[in-house]
Amino acid sequence: MLNAKSLKTVIAIHIALLLLIIVVLIDMVFVSTSQKNFIRQKTNDCRVLALSIENILNTSHKIPALPLSSATERHLKKIAKISAITATVIMTPGGDALFISNKSDDKKLSELLVSGATQTSLTGKNRVSLHDKAWGVFYIRNHYLIVSTPILVEGNNTAGAVSSVVDLTSFYVLQRENQLVILFYTIINILLLVLLGTYGISRTTIRPINNLVRRAEERQDHDNLDFIYPKGRNEFRRLSISLNRMLDRIEGDKRRLEDSLVDLEEANREIKARQNELIRAEKLASVGRLSAGIAHEIGNPIGIVLGYLDMLNHKEASESEKTDYINRCRTEIQKINNIIRELLDFSRPAGKETTETIAVHALIQETMDLLAVQPVMRDVNRKYEFNASCDKVSCFPDKLRQVFVNLILNAADALSTKPPGKKEIVIRSCTTLDYSGKEKRLRIDISDNGIGINQADLETIFDPFFTTKDPGYGTGLGLYVCYMIVDNMNGMMSVDSKEGEGTTFTIQFPLKND
Repeated sequence: MLNAKSLKTVIAIHIALLLLIIVVLIDMVFVSTSQKNFIRQKTNDCRVLALSIENILNTSHKIPALPLSSATERHLKKIAKISAITATVIMTPGGDALFISNKSDDKKLSELLVSGATQTSLTGKNRVSLHDKAWGVFYIRNHYLIVSTPILVEGNNTAGAVSSVVDLTSFYVLQRENQLVILFYTIINILLLVLLGTYGISRTTIRPINNLVRRAEERQDHDNLDFIYPKGRNEFRRLSISLNRMLDRIEGDKRRLEDSLVDLEEANREIKARQNELIRAEKLASVGRLSAGIAHEIGNPIGIVLGYLDMLNHKEASESEKTDYINRCRTEIQKINNIIRELLDFSRPAGKETTETIAVHALIQETMDLLAVQPVMRDVNRKYEFNASCDKVSCFPDKLRQVFVNLILNAADALSTKPPGKKEIVIRSCTTLDYSGKEKRLRIDISDNGIGINQADLETIFDPFFTTKDPGYGTGLGLYVCYMIVDNMNGMMSVDSKEGEGTTFTIQFPLKND
């Protein structure tokens, strides 16, 4: 409704401005036309005065007659006064002038009168001219009208000329006085027309719009919108039909969108299930690889335990020796138990996924302890440079451990061609900022000094089924799974490598605020 009221105000203002402009233009045309008519009328009056003078002089047979008789002069002054002529002069061909009437003390005006009459008496042609400036109604207008007419006697011979001047300022004053009356009626008319016009437009336009707004606010699904306008094929009725057709299309699109959303949700659940299966499959592959490496590490303690058991069967062994053998067996069995438990903890299927706040540094060290018994980790120098003051992140611990296992084993594989004592894996941490410079993030770099990665392979290193290993030694899903896990935990993963110098995998996670 506020918009409708605003629209009504705008319409009223526009109507008022249009009416004002129209009235002003009409008034300007009227003023200009009336001024032209007044000048035309005064020109005719001056010529009538000239004809009167011409008749008097022809009748008196005193051409040229100087001076005029008193009766003739009184008669001519009376005609000039009736015609509201400011000043009149009669010129003879000889250059003699007789002022019948002169109410102006303007010397320049007198000179113009004499000059106009003289030129007219010589040429025998009528002359009309406007001189000087005075303030009119809307702008500057001419001040004086000067009309010069030849005096013709006895066969159209020029016997002199009559020159008259009319001061136009009195007419301008009258026009300005009339403008006050016009202004008063203009204001009354504009107010009435604005009220009537606004009411009519409001009734025919704004009221239907208000009805549409109200119907739109109260509309329920599947309801039609209507202007509630009298029947007919007017614009509002057509607009109602178009709006209802549009709403029908929107409803159809909404139903199709809802169906698509259901399908997308189902597809998303299927994709998530497949992702979880892929993660589990890659985890089992890692477990299988770890199990193969652990077999040898378990074999040594078992051989030691069997040896001590054989020594316990010897009758020559004292009780203290038997106790020592039993303690040694217990120590070796505990080693086997720790190795198997670490493997079981890593391979245990995750339950319901819930994020936890964990210390990443401790998780990295636990992962290194799990991998320490692997053959590929022998002769590898492991270094930690934990420079991050805070290492708490919110993540899925089991999945993050799987990421570290894959990256560390890949680093160890890249060191296979290095001689003993030259193999090195460095794990660094630091605190950094995101691209916006506002959010703190934990950065983990896992670097090796191995064979490196070809620059052409870096762009596809995280693609599924991409691998640089020989057939049978990798599925090509390890890095893809790592990338997917990090991305699902709102992290970022990247790689930097130079062939023959080594590789660095970088992981970034948002830091958990305490």
